[in-house]
Amino acid sequence: MRPEPVNEPNGASYGADKSTHASGSRGEDYRWLRSVVEYSSENITIVDTDGTLRYASPAFGRMLGYTPEEVVGKMNVLDHVHPDDLPHVLEETEMALSEGGVATNEAEYRFRHADGSWRWVESVGTYLLDDPHVKGVVVQTRDVTGRKEAEERLAESERRFSSVVSNAHAYAYRCLNEPGYPNVCASDYALELTGYPPDELLVGARSASATSSSRRIGNGRGRRSRMRWPNARASRLDMLSGVGMGR
Repeated sequence: MRPEPVNEPNGASYGADKSTHASGSRGEDYRWLRSVVEYSSENITIVDTDGTLRYASPAFGRMLGYTPEEVVGKMNVLDHVHPDDLPHVLEETEMALSEGGVATNEAEYRFRHADGSWRWVESVGTYLLDDPHVKGVVVQTRDVTGRKEAEERLAESERRFSSVVSNAHAYAYRCLNEPGYPNVCASDYALELTGYPPDELLVGARSASATSSSRRIGNGRGRRSRMRWPNARASRLDMLSGVGMGR
């Protein structure tokens, strides 16, 4: 059986997987904190306005690698925010403080893990400075490193694709499957091929229309089309294109 909270030293825990509180009375405060955060999957902390960590839930250690008992009352969380993200975090903090009362704010930033790596986190802070039981900022934080890395991989893939298309010695385009096959995207080679800038060959542009004839190829999942696009130096420009058609 677990000992009664009143017999537990203030600021200590039942074990490494329990919460650590730097202040507060035994018993009542412990029961309050336990009911709120003991089984939370999110990292919940209480910090002073200067960044001093006053409370850390068990998830703090699991997420960031720091033992709560060793850092509560000693760590300044602002010292662990990535230098490039710190101005944004400070700006959000100042805005919330200027509102007064129970204010909230949100921020995404990188926080230094105990192993030295940077973890992207998303935090929501609730400012309870006037609450006598809290007198600080309650911060709920979750790790979004996986999402941010996936977003960066996608952005890098799009950058590479855009670079390949832009530098290819061929006209690459994406069109709608409707009469005239209007373009919604056109590569830079359009200017050399047709004499028109790419944006003048997009939907709604004066030079965007084309005529075509096509026949199915292979197993019917694609077409071989002969397109006649406008050309700034001649009446029309014939092009043979292969268009993939997914199911």
